[in-house]
Amino acid sequence: MLGNTVIPDLLQSIIQWEKDIAPEVPYLDTPTGFYLTFNENDNGGYRCSPVDSIMFAGTGYDGIRDFFRLHFFGHEGLLLLDFESKEEYMHYLQSQDDAQASEHFDREKWDRQRAIVREEAVKAFNLEPIEDGFAYVQELQAQRKTDRVLKTADGLGIVPLGEREETKVYIPHPWRRIDLSDVNLNDLKAFVHDAEMETLLAFIRDCQSQYFNHSEVMQLLYNRLDQYGFHLEAKRLLYCIDVS
Repeated sequence: MLGNTVIPDLLQSIIQWEKDIAPEVPYLDTPTGFYLTFNENDNGGYRCSPVDSIMFAGTGYDGIRDFFRLHFFGHEGLLLLDFESKEEYMHYLQSQDDAQASEHFDREKWDRQRAIVREEAVKAFNLEPIEDGFAYVQELQAQRKTDRVLKTADGLGIVPLGEREETKVYIPHPWRRIDLSDVNLNDLKAFVHDAEMETLLAFIRDCQSQYFNHSEVMQLLYNRLDQYGFHLEAKRLLYCIDVS
């Protein structure tokens, strides 16, 4: 049991709405692109929407509404990665378009059904369009930046666990832009054992961004979180990253 986390009203509405609209868009795996579930008395949060032991409703954006506004208006990449410039983001969008081109994938049908979902979501939840997703996220991040002490790949960053110490240096983990599956396992284990908690939390977020779920590393992360008093987050980590 992970406590009694109450499902937010907006998320509950989106989950029901997704079930209702699904028959209209059969080419999509799910209308939202996520597998939205929420069991308030079991996992205490979101199963894989997105994979995150620290739930996205408290990320520093305007919770669930901002998350889905960015998603429905085609800015999903900004929810997963931190781009240094708009040019870098535009290059990412082009690479995603190229990757989706396939004789087994009907892009026109996919785009049409995604447009149906977007139009229905806007009407159902009164979502305001976001034309320039990059600029919007930059503005949101600027509001959070003054409190942030470490960057993470998803752009959210980490704030101090206690009162911020102006003279303290918060050290980032050494693999922020490196595929974690290529890193020596013993180096990862040694890092998890010794890292300060803010650094460890940044590492966990980057693991989640990469869907890195090596069972030994995840168990060590669970132990560190649990020892520090993050009991619910420790359990969510194993549950959400699906470590059996």
